[in-house]
Amino acid sequence: MLAIDCGFSHVAIGLFAAGAAGGLVLRRLALEPLPAVPMTPAEWAEAGGRVLADVARRENFRGDCRMALPGHHTLVKFVRTPALSGAGRDAAVNFEARRSIPCPLEDVAWDHLATTKSAAEMEIMFAAVRRDLAEKLHDRAGAAGLRVTQLVPASLALLHGFRRQQAAREPALVVEIGARSTQLAFLSGDEFFLRTFPLGGDTVSRALAAAVGVEQAAAERLKIQILGGAPNALTDSAGPETMRRATGDFAHRLHFEIVRTTVHYRRRLAGKSPAVIHLTGGGAPLPELPGLLADKLGLRVFRYDPLRDVAVLPGARAVSAGAEGRLASLVGLASGLVDRSWPPLTLVPRHLLLADETRRRRSTAMAAAVVAAIAPLPLFWSSHRATVAAEAAARKVERELVPLRGFAARNRDSLARTKALSAECEQAQALIAARSDWVRFFADLQDRLARMGDIWLDALQPAPRQSADARREERKFLIEGRLLDRKSAGSDTSGSRERVRTLLELLRDSPYIARVEDSRFVDEAPGVLRFALSVVPKEERLR
Repeated sequence: MLAIDCGFSHVAIGLFAAGAAGGLVLRRLALEPLPAVPMTPAEWAEAGGRVLADVARRENFRGDCRMALPGHHTLVKFVRTPALSGAGRDAAVNFEARRSIPCPLEDVAWDHLATTKSAAEMEIMFAAVRRDLAEKLHDRAGAAGLRVTQLVPASLALLHGFRRQQAAREPALVVEIGARSTQLAFLSGDEFFLRTFPLGGDTVSRALAAAVGVEQAAAERLKIQILGGAPNALTDSAGPETMRRATGDFAHRLHFEIVRTTVHYRRRLAGKSPAVIHLTGGGAPLPELPGLLADKLGLRVFRYDPLRDVAVLPGARAVSAGAEGRLASLVGLASGLVDRSWPPLTLVPRHLLLADETRRRRSTAMAAAVVAAIAPLPLFWSSHRATVAAEAAARKVERELVPLRGFAARNRDSLARTKALSAECEQAQALIAARSDWVRFFADLQDRLARMGDIWLDALQPAPRQSADARREERKFLIEGRLLDRKSAGSDTSGSRERVRTLLELLRDSPYIARVEDSRFVDEAPGVLRFALSVVPKEERLR
């Protein structure tokens, strides 16, 4: 089997065979770097496809192959849904796909995989890639004589490669540090979780470039010299110390992402925390990284060698020497030769799969025609009818898909209208709730003034805004009125002061009033006290 790993900074192609006792044999290997310049996704696909085609022609690689895409160009997301079967399950998968993939499904190639299932619910892993990237790589490979039968995220290949090599005795975390991104694979028994985040070995290269004052390509070469222990003027002075600082910063950021992902894995997916960490990838050889991670996480940290139990033939040994960490996804793809649990998920666009199948059937028909030239005529006609029937079946499937696409478009429109109506209903409910709050506020104010007795309100009105930006200023209400104190109609004012204190306490105790400000009380006549004050309502109670 041919396995192809299209990474951010390299393309690896390996020819594998099944070995004894479930092992693998690596017969031939080609590892080609990509240009070390900033690239858009389309430019990366163009450069990767060009290098892939050149290597395939030079090494004479042909036939069916499996291909892995880097994590920062693919989307992997886990969703829990009620356990369904048949048409109900298909409808739930399509609904969750539209909700989970943050772009129109027409613009991506996507597939799903049911990872766990119980009587009540099931967990679905969605994978997606931009359709134009998948098409470009598929076409480049096809032009070089390769037929991509399966296209998967590299993190899924990493998971199965590690699972084949090491029995899951305890919960583990595999960390593959690539040039642009890092991939995490959590394993606990049969359960797993995958995540990719944009933090890779180029972070250390950029730190070296900034500290030493060189271009990033030169900093990358300096990093390789430091890791390999090669003598160099910069290596002997500023290089190692800068390398240690950059590695420490990288370990700190990697520790944060591992902790954050572990917390999400445990809370959302009810997974177990890993007991051991295995490091691999092009950034794994950073010398102090395992010790820094072990100290920060309090876990055992080892380096994972994907070729540990792979028989490497002489034709591939020279290429693989020193590049073991970059071959984890490649070996994972090849594990499908001996791993019965290898998933059927593929990100090859459906129309390309159909076209490949049609071409394959036509090739089969052409071969049958050659045999038919020397065979009895009925055999020729039988093969021809089979080919025609296959093409007719393909056309029939295409005709059946046309109304289904129309249904899908109408469903999208209905979902959009439903979402708009839901928003309007929420707004109306908020207005109803706000109106009820104001009614309860005035009822509470009336009740508190009634408890005072002998009180009149002359005015209850909003206070004028003082600043130009009225949205940022607190709302206030002015309350003016008069208090009657029958017991203090003479010269004694102690009773009036008691009435004032009671009024203020009643207002401050209101659940709708945050505070009372600017209170003024004036003796208008014996036993009659005029008052004016401002109340600030509680914003969370009165919207």
